[in-house]
Amino acid sequence: MPVLQRPPVRNLALRAYASLVFGVMSVWRSYVTEEMQLSGMEHVPDAGPVLWMFKHESWHDVANIPLLWQKAGAPLFKSPSRRKYFPSHVLSEASRIALSPIMYEMHRTWLGEGTSEEEREAMREENRAALSALRENYERGFHILMAPEGSTISDGHITNVRPGAWHLSRLQRDNGIEVVRCAPIGLTYDFLSGRRRFGRKQHLVFANLGESFIPDTEQDADGFRERLRQDFISLSTMTCSMLAGDYLARSERVDEKELEELVAARATALDGMMDIDRGLLDPGKRARRVRHFYSAAEELGYVNGGSVVHERLALIPENPDWKHENVLRYTLNRLEDILAARPDVAKVIR
Repeated sequence: MPVLQRPPVRNLALRAYASLVFGVMSVWRSYVTEEMQLSGMEHVPDAGPVLWMFKHESWHDVANIPLLWQKAGAPLFKSPSRRKYFPSHVLSEASRIALSPIMYEMHRTWLGEGTSEEEREAMREENRAALSALRENYERGFHILMAPEGSTISDGHITNVRPGAWHLSRLQRDNGIEVVRCAPIGLTYDFLSGRRRFGRKQHLVFANLGESFIPDTEQDADGFRERLRQDFISLSTMTCSMLAGDYLARSERVDEKELEELVAARATALDGMMDIDRGLLDPGKRARRVRHFYSAAEELGYVNGGSVVHERLALIPENPDWKHENVLRYTLNRLEDILAARPDVAKVIR
């Protein structure tokens, strides 16, 4: 497996530049994230390079992933990334230039980019060139950091893992295929239980590193994608919004005190069974999380005068932006994936 030898000046400069960029991102993180919990750090591989693949939960991942990168030892890496970050052309170009030393741009033709088949084919060719460049950097000892879903557009279910990660996990050799060590990272957001600060709702973010693995050389793209989907489900974190939201969805009336007692009992029962928001085991933090959740549920119309508004919870957005149009249903869809994969957890909750 490729390993970086004595770091040349160029690599030292690149590491310093990545630290600078991610330092700026940390300022953004303090604005959008109230708290970030890291689990599974014992699974950080002793040696690299590694293909790191994280569950793409939010556009704000770019603000939160840098903390994980720093705690993992700040390895040299390259990353495939979307081409356009902002509606503003000026901001998009500025971000593209700033990130170009560590990022390779990828077109997302599966999301409708390109106005003609000819243009889309040209975009796909550029994507293939970017994948080749990423492989070349891996051969030089660089880690690869990527979001294999390629988009945050989702209803909460984990279903849209793209085949790009499978392609990057395989290196063509004269004597066959060499596979790359892969490390999955589960990301879970609690969009409802964070505090309101700077005029906006802050998130609670949970990153859970799984054990790295060497893929089977005979495994096809579909098998690899399903393996990764199952990893993302198993590396999910149980949040206050999941526990309180599930009870809310199956009730006619709720109150804050009732929710807090229920969340306390369920969190205690789940401790040791799966990754949970550890703040739920602290009475003070748990009370604040439940209070923030209940306030958000009232503000967003899920609860009215103590009565659950099931019509609001059943709302299907006209656009794919579930996290803004029906964030509680989005959260509960993620929970459904967890419960389907973990019957033991389902018994505790239901």
